[in-house]
Amino acid sequence: MQIKYTKQKLFFKKNIVNSIFTFRETLAYSIILQDKDKIGISQSCFINNTDPKDQSKYENILNHLSNNIDKERDELIDECKGFAPIRFAIENAFKSLESRDEFDIYPSAFTQGKDGLKVNGLISITDCQKDLKYIKDILKNGYEQIKIKIGIMNFEEEINILKNIREVFDKQHLKISLDANGSLGVKNIIKKIEILGKLSISTLEQPISPNNYKEINHILENSPIEIALDEDLIFCNKKEDIFNNIKPCKIIIKPTLLGGFNNCSEWINLADKHKWNWSITSSLESNIALSQVAQWAYKVAKDKTHGLSTVDIYNNDTDSLLKLKDGKIYFSKNTKNLDTLK
Repeated sequence: MQIKYTKQKLFFKKNIVNSIFTFRETLAYSIILQDKDKIGISQSCFINNTDPKDQSKYENILNHLSNNIDKERDELIDECKGFAPIRFAIENAFKSLESRDEFDIYPSAFTQGKDGLKVNGLISITDCQKDLKYIKDILKNGYEQIKIKIGIMNFEEEINILKNIREVFDKQHLKISLDANGSLGVKNIIKKIEILGKLSISTLEQPISPNNYKEINHILENSPIEIALDEDLIFCNKKEDIFNNIKPCKIIIKPTLLGGFNNCSEWINLADKHKWNWSITSSLESNIALSQVAQWAYKVAKDKTHGLSTVDIYNNDTDSLLKLKDGKIYFSKNTKNLDTLK
């Protein structure tokens, strides 16, 4: 068996903004396993990180995998610890290699095009600054729920925009969740959340920066809104630390940033055990990687609404295996330019 990789800069069709970054490009590595006439393929993406020093680190681990391909599969995957997107990709490249169709790694009604997976729309608060056209377009496309990235402007400005949204779209017609990416800070946090609560917000993701267990528990005790943890999962040392130190809430599962589906399944099992809510969300993956996340999401939670609407977001990516229709994503295999990856 052989392993090879290629790399490519992918450029966003439209810059994506959150409270921390403006995303303009990503560095994508395609990882290909070949065993006689069979191939397996996946991709890892490092968003906004094209620093040559970091590229050297990524390629050192990929070269290490290539030089040690005769090791056991699980051992190779474990050696990617510390490089979550690469671990995600190598795990799924093996899964792809084992599959009858390298692009259909979890065969189901979804990959047969017979069923879709419900997703929420995703916008930035700045998209609503001038008018509500983005919201209206989302509703026309069949979405019942949107996630709005906040923390980009000052809090008062964002509250005014959210009030304008709620004046036009009440909670019966539009479910709104917010993603703060840790931007709300600890100061006056309960007061801020109480103000948001008056706007019928369903969920608030990562209101403060990660690893502040005492502060997040204080928020959970007093929040009128469901609180979800995102970056806390990515930056924690042990999964048990989250469940042992934080009161029940919701967790956001991001497979490429948590190091693959096996690791995510452990998070989900612990969440179910402790009666926590959870959903699966993309992290601006390339088309191949997102299709694999969607297939797995359908397998483990086809009845949930997931944050996987970031389909075909790059100018120079391969053709997407997913299509958006009526607030759902559907698997629609198109191999017109996928063979260039092999």
